[in-house]
Amino acid sequence: MKLGVFTVSIPEWEPVEALEKLSRLGYDGVEWRITADAGDHSKPSFWSGNRCGMTAEELLARAPALKTAAQRYHMSMPSLGTYMDCDDLPAVETGMRAAVALGASSLRVGPGYFNTKPKAEPYPAQLELARTRYVQVARLAAKYGVRALIETHPNQIAPSTALAVAVLKDLDPRHVGIMWDPGNQVMEGREKTAMALQTAGKLLAEVHVKNMRFDLARGEDGRTIFNPASAPVDAGVVDWPTVMPELKAAGYDGWFFFEDFCTELPMEERLRHNLEFFRKLV
Repeated sequence: MKLGVFTVSIPEWEPVEALEKLSRLGYDGVEWRITADAGDHSKPSFWSGNRCGMTAEELLARAPALKTAAQRYHMSMPSLGTYMDCDDLPAVETGMRAAVALGASSLRVGPGYFNTKPKAEPYPAQLELARTRYVQVARLAAKYGVRALIETHPNQIAPSTALAVAVLKDLDPRHVGIMWDPGNQVMEGREKTAMALQTAGKLLAEVHVKNMRFDLARGEDGRTIFNPASAPVDAGVVDWPTVMPELKAAGYDGWFFFEDFCTELPMEERLRHNLEFFRKLV
């Protein structure tokens, strides 16, 4: 098992700086945030002005320098956290070219968001369309020798492993897979760990590590509302000390990428704490 960081969660660092500091902390690798970000880099946040991300085109240009830096700091770069979906094949192909240039073996390619507009097609038709589109993604993945991954993610076509498997039905696990995020599934698509892992089977390619809780609030009419919120990795709904033995029992020995959005601790202290916590588990 190897421990890395998805760089969306470290917005304050530049890419080479991230490689150096994460190596010093004891991490094994990074998953790069790949998306356009026009935010103010003088005020970095997870979703805007994030200094530790780049577009696929920028990654293509920076790949040689990043590979040199990664070698210097003994860091791996096995995956790209892209924000592209299966309906944009030109963007997907550019992302795959960037992955090859970097030496990454996988990249996230979404199945698309569930369209809830009144005149939208019903969900089964949207699921079938995503499946049809992912056939094309799988062909591109085979061409480039990489693996396209669906993340279990709220509001998307496949918030659970069962639905991700439905999208990837009959496709070759060498070319497609599932990025399992049980923290996301606290919000939508929650499954028992054993159920999720047994459903994913050979498609399980990567695990994202975060945690969530529900904060109590009151609606305008006095109703009780439970709002999902980021929680410390070791103090949320996902009980990682019980999840880890089930992953081991399932034979999983791949990457864990921390995607921690809880800001109760400063960024570097949070990274150090998470690593110490997970080392005890593995």
